[in-house]
Parts: sequence; C-alpha cells; structure tokens
Amino acid sequence: MAQNRDRVASSAMNKLTDTLWKRLAWLAVWIFIAWSFSANYFSQASTLEAIGHHVRSDYFYAALATNIFGIVLLNRTWAWDRPAFVVGLLAGFLWILVGDMLPTPWWAGAMAILVSVLTQLITDRRLRLSQVIGLVLLGLGTATYSYLYSGASHSGFLVLWLLILAASVFIYSRINRMRRGNTASRSNTSTPQSDAPFEADIAQLEAMNTLSPELSADVADIIKYARLIQGCMMSDPRDVESGRKFFQRYLPAVHEILSKSQQLSGELARHGGAQDIDAQSRELIQSLRSAFMQKHAQLLENDETELKTEISTLEKLLKTDGFL
Repeated sequence: MAQNRDRVASSAMNKLTDTLWKRLAWLAVWIFIAWSFSANYFSQASTLEAIGHHVRSDYFYAALATNIFGIVLLNRTWAWDRPAFVVGLLAGFLWILVGDMLPTPWWAGAMAILVSVLTQLITDRRLRLSQVIGLVLLGLGTATYSYLYSGASHSGFLVLWLLILAASVFIYSRINRMRRGNTASRSNTSTPQSDAPFEADIAQLEAMNTLSPELSADVADIIKYARLIQGCMMSDPRDVESGRKFFQRYLPAVHEILSKSQQLSGELARHGGAQDIDAQSRELIQSLRSAFMQKHAQLLENDETELKTEISTLEKLLKTDGFL
C-alpha cells in the first residue's frame, strides 16, 4: 500500500515538474520575443547616437517594459482564450502595416485582453482574477507606451483598432450566448412522451403477482434490468433506438410466455403433468433474464467507450497546452 502511494506521489511530482518546466520554457520564449522587438529600438537609438542625436536611455527600458506587458497579455489569452489571442495577432499584424515594429506585441496583447475581458463581462457579467490582473497589466503597459510615444499620433490606426475590437467582442459574445442557449435548451428538454418508454409493458410484468416463487425471482431481475435499460434510454438519446428494438422484441415475449405457461400449467396440474412445462418456462425465462442483463451491460459499455474517448481527447489537449 505504501509503495502504491509512493508511486502515485512520484508520478504526480513528475507531472508537476514537467508542467513547470514547460511553462518556464514558454516564458523564456516570450521574453526573448519581447527583447527582440525592443532590441530593434536599441539598434535605432545607437544609430542616432552615432550621428550626434541624443537618445534617452530610459526609452529603451520603457520599450522593453511595454513589450513585456504585451507579451504577458498575449501569453495569458493564448493559454485561456484562443479566439481573443487570434484577434490580438490580427491587430498586431495590422499595426506592422502602418507603424514601426517596436510596439507590435503591445498592440496585439492589448487587443487580446480587451476582447477577452469585454466578452466575459457581456456574457457572464463578472471577471476572473486572471482577467483583473490582465487589466492591471494593460494599465501599466498603457502608461509605458504613452511615455514612449508621447509625441506620436495614431488616430487613424486607433479608429481601425477600435472597430476591430467592437466587432470581435460583438461576434464572440454572440457565439458564446448561442452556445450556452443551446446547452440550456438541451438540458431542459423533456422526453417527447409524458411516460417513460415502454412503461405500460414493464408495469404489466410488475402486476403479475401469481407466479411461482422460482419464476418470481427471475421475473424480478428482468424487471430490474428493464428499468435500468429504460433509464439509459431516457438519459442518453443515442440509446433510444437500440433499447426500443430490444424492448419491442423481448418485452411482449416475456409477458406472453408467462401468461401462457401459467394458464397451461394450471390445466396440466390436474393431470400431474405440469412439471415439464414449468421447467421449460423457467429455463426460457432465465435465458431472457440473461438477455436483459447483457443488453444493459452493452448500453453501459457504449457510454464507457465514449467516456474513455473524451478523457483521451482532453488529456491530449492538456498535454498540448503544457498542463500535463
């Protein structure tokens, strides 16, 4: 037992360590990108210094801070809100077409976090802690960007940027609402029939209270598994067709066999020949009991296979995003 606990703890620690290393590696990549954009400014500043223009050294640090803020915002949306991340990349690409390369990460990150935050507010009317932190970083980045570009005007690009922001938030929030509406309608949709499927047939079996003790035990099991199959049909629409065909074939057969065997057994009992028909009836009912049990197991097996597929898909997503 202790060895099992040690193995589980060791496995969990290895996964945690692996995840931390992946995140640190991604952080290093993002910081390198931010440094690359800022180094472009540093190169230009060195050129200006060489020809006699004085460039304040704190501008480089303002450029680096602006880009780091933008990169952190991009990283946040890349991990948690991919549609917002894509819109941010679009904004960064458009900035490259109209401006210099230096603040590209900032424009991209600012767009990404605003799309994420505004969509969340419209959809849920609340913010997550990570989004609040993102807004704080947005404010700090805006301050360093304003310090760096205090004398520049980007009114034309800013209008285009705001239009993209408004359109993205409108479309994204509408898609989220439609998804949630569909989910709610599926969860609130009741079964088409007021009664459970084949309720009358199962109730007929439950009403047969004159059976022999041997048959009563087997019929009770048939009723139990019929109820379980009925529950599968009501909870999973994909089980309806399979369960319907099974019930249509075997529920009437169970009722018919029991009714006829009771009637015939009562008549043969007067002549002392009911033992054979009782034995045959019980053997057939036991076979039907086994069929009902296997059918329920089959429906559960389908659900189990689907669940394993979903778990496998989710694990792959977690590994892709660096969480496993």
